[in-house]
Amino acid sequence: MAVSQSRLESMLGVDPIFISRCAPIMCDVASTVLVETGIGPTHQQRADYARKVIASPSLAAIQAAPFLAQTTNVASTISFEDTGITTTVTDPALLSQINASWNDLSGIDTGN
Repeated sequence: MAVSQSRLESMLGVDPIFISRCAPIMCDVASTVLVETGIGPTHQQRADYARKVIASPSLAAIQAAPFLAQTTNVASTISFEDTGITTTVTDPALLSQINASWNDLSGIDTGN
């Protein structure tokens, strides 16, 4: 029986290995966010989230992983093998995705 894409994403989002990969990369992005300039009104919220990530990387990764598993750079790399859920997303691709998702993870409302 085939596993649906949404189920694969759900499984990866709680996978300890994926979560442990997200934590240090999120810290790298957080460090970059804390020194960014010229961002404007969203910087405070981005920086507040960065401080939370640095204070508790494991918790931040646990909370972010289900969202990240559904994103462009990650979702297409998920498969279910005999050994369980796996992803072939590279660290540079995951870094790019976390960078691209930082406003979403920070809770920034970019709607009208």
